[in-house]
Amino acid sequence: MRTNLHGKRLASIPADPWKGSIMRILLIEDDEDIREATAWLLQKQKYTVDTADNGIDALALLLTGIYDIAVVDWMLPGKDGVSAIREARAAGITTPALILTAKTAIGDRVNGLDSGADDYLMKPFDSEELFARIRALARRRADSVFTDRVFYGDLHYRPSENEIACKGETVRLTNKENQLLELLIRNANRVLSKELLLDRIWGLDTDADLNSVEIYVHYLRKKLSSLDTNVTLTTIRGIGYRLDIGK
Repeated sequence: MRTNLHGKRLASIPADPWKGSIMRILLIEDDEDIREATAWLLQKQKYTVDTADNGIDALALLLTGIYDIAVVDWMLPGKDGVSAIREARAAGITTPALILTAKTAIGDRVNGLDSGADDYLMKPFDSEELFARIRALARRRADSVFTDRVFYGDLHYRPSENEIACKGETVRLTNKENQLLELLIRNANRVLSKELLLDRIWGLDTDADLNSVEIYVHYLRKKLSSLDTNVTLTTIRGIGYRLDIGK
């Protein structure tokens, strides 16, 4: 089991196996009842959720850059949510951020948006509105758009069906292989570290280690090779992996 930068155990709700796109959400809320209820609702929507209860952890987790969306309460112990987002933006983190706030003044909301938040939601909030705002933020994020039928090189990838196909042949993927391939295609031509893959696919609160990443890279590489595709999974020694289209 891993911990955050301060040695504190991270509360992570593992994703149930499902077919479709990966979405990892960071939820920062100091009210335990709200945090647990919101995390449960998000998991029911098939999101993977990591949670923490203070602004110091919020910043540390944002700086990892592994999240698709951050849902951050404004008033937090240690550091307020808006300050955490502002500092993450200054460090180059572009993760879309939704601020949860009980502040009603227009000036406060403007300040939150000007500080780097992408949207805000007033407390108390309806779960359906929360889901709608998360979907809207995901649509705005250019690399979040992922169709159900993806062509990469000569590879035909169907993420919702855990399948890849090439030259009339089809191969089934396990859930972990499917998640791994989706991340690699989303970040085509970019090297992804083993640590990032471990965090995104297995979660921060996991007993898995980097050897698990290596094993599933090996499995996925074998299935790509069996299709005689021009798509290759390249090892960048000492750094990680990259998906390439052969010449």
